[in-house]
Amino acid sequence: LMTALDAGTGKVGWETPNGWGWAMTHSWVMPVTVDGRRMYVYCGSGGVAGVEAATGAVLWETDAWKVSIATVPSPVDLGEGRLLLSGGYGAGAMIVKLHPPTASKSEWKVSVERKLTPEQFGAEQHTPILSDGFVYGVRAGGQMVCLDRAGNVKWSSGSVRFGLGAFLIAAGRIYAINDTGTLGVMDAKPDAFKLLSKAKVIPEAQECWGPPALADGRLIVRDLTRLICVDVRDNGSVAQGGPHD
Repeated sequence: LMTALDAGTGKVGWETPNGWGWAMTHSWVMPVTVDGRRMYVYCGSGGVAGVEAATGAVLWETDAWKVSIATVPSPVDLGEGRLLLSGGYGAGAMIVKLHPPTASKSEWKVSVERKLTPEQFGAEQHTPILSDGFVYGVRAGGQMVCLDRAGNVKWSSGSVRFGLGAFLIAAGRIYAINDTGTLGVMDAKPDAFKLLSKAKVIPEAQECWGPPALADGRLIVRDLTRLICVDVRDNGSVAQGGPHD
């Protein structure tokens, strides 16, 4: 299921058996600490598992969450042992709670705290981002959505759509590029959706799915064939004529 390698030598530190026969997914391994125990959480084809960081031993697993076609987003650590799991293809989202062992119970337990329909939330590709206690992500239909940590929708972007939702958050702002190569900048605040600026930065875009990167006021975005650098140093705004190949 999972392997730990020494970064310097490549030597295998430990391997976690895949006793359930799960196939791998596009989801990333997410480090999480609960009750002082560091673990790696992974969404396989048949469920979700938490593996102890020090040994690779399986601490817990659940088949309560799985996506029928492709699991792409990684788990989001909401804190206090709570994880947000999301997916496309009609999966929606789920918040699960991890319960560490106690004096009377020697095993970890997993409970489902809340299920969200695809109409409420369900990121198909890009992992949602937790920022200042609120979750931002793109649900079915391409709307940007803000959730509180309980899974309640604070706002959605309405008619402003972001396709498969490649975005990042920096300095209180969301930078998101949609499927047609239009870059939007909005406030990362739970009060209301506020679009600050937008511009077409990739003409005739194809599959703008890659996550953007920000360095020294310059935003790098890409589609299937091109990499574009956009200057966003002017208070985070973006204007036509700003990109450079």
